[in-house]
Amino acid sequence: MFRPFKVYAAFLAFVSLAVLPLRAGFETDAVVMKSQPETSGYEFAFVIPGWLAGVEGTTTVRGIEADFDAGIDKILRNLDMIATGGFEVRKGKTGFSFSGLYVDASVGGSTPGPLLSSFSVGIEQVLLEGTFAHRVYQNDRGWIDLLAGARYSSMATELSLFDGPGSLVEASVSWLDPCIGFQGHYEMSNKFFAVARGDAGGFGVGSELTWNLYGAIGTRVSESITMEVGYRYLYTDYGSGAFQYDAAMKGVFIGTRIAF
Repeated sequence: MFRPFKVYAAFLAFVSLAVLPLRAGFETDAVVMKSQPETSGYEFAFVIPGWLAGVEGTTTVRGIEADFDAGIDKILRNLDMIATGGFEVRKGKTGFSFSGLYVDASVGGSTPGPLLSSFSVGIEQVLLEGTFAHRVYQNDRGWIDLLAGARYSSMATELSLFDGPGSLVEASVSWLDPCIGFQGHYEMSNKFFAVARGDAGGFGVGSELTWNLYGAIGTRVSESITMEVGYRYLYTDYGSGAFQYDAAMKGVFIGTRIAF
């Protein structure tokens, strides 16, 4: 499909192979409160979020509007490639995290009007996210961080239109969204914990609006390894010239995290 993004995929695949297995969730930090006292040193973790995401929404390319709704089962059947990975570093109350996601897949749907009643849309998407975190509250059972960062999105779209002579419409765009939000962690027991994250961004700088929600229940495998099962919802409303994208990626997270 769209070759320019393969360099991102190669980088993310390298990270994935280097640090498997890791945790689910982009920046949701699942730490053992009592085992990580305040120190003057740095703490590091490699992460791989396992996002089983479908996509639902509307895209418009050069005046052609198409609605699509593809669950994870349909995405997996039409998936060409996926790569994901990230890392975290923290010192005291301040931390930074970076994550990336690459997806190359195709889905089908319907368009308005009798002449173009169906289509196949191929989407090659890169999401890169960097976030600074500052801890504003902490006790023996949990903590809350305030977040500030940016989410970079790059998307290439092919619309293959049917019913009639058929045609192919393409577009490629990229944008950067500033984001602010929070993330939190709560100890439910010695073995289980809950994590949550919420952020919003865009504000007309890149997209008109984007917001992201994540929640999960986790368990400890060892002092340094945790596992989480949760759900993430990422909505984006972006428009530039002849390209419009108003859609949500949503689905289950399953994965692990290793800290050192």
